[in-house]
Amino acid sequence: MSRLSNGWKVPESLEEKKELLESYQNTVNGMESENPLTIFREHMDNGLLFKAGLQDAMNQLTTFANLYMSILELKEEIKKQSKGNGD
Repeated sequence: MSRLSNGWKVPESLEEKKELLESYQNTVNGMESENPLTIFREHMDNGLLFKAGLQDAMNQLTTFANLYMSILELKEEIKKQSKGNGD
C-alpha cells in the first residue's frame, strides 16, 4: 500500500507510522464531538447559505471517514511491519 484513504503516503519507518497513527487518532477523537448535523444547524442559524452549510457538514463527515479508514490501514501496516521485524 502506498497511500492511505486520506491520500497521504504511508510512511516507511515503523516509528513514523506510529506517530502518524497517534496524530490521526487524536484528530478523530476531537472530531467525534462535532456532529455534522449540529454544524449544519449552527451555520443555518448564523445565516449561512444552505449550500454552504451543507457543504461544511459534508466536508466534516468526509474528513472523519477518510481519517478513520486511514487509522485502520495504518494499524494494519504497523502490524505487518512489526511482525516482519520479529516484534
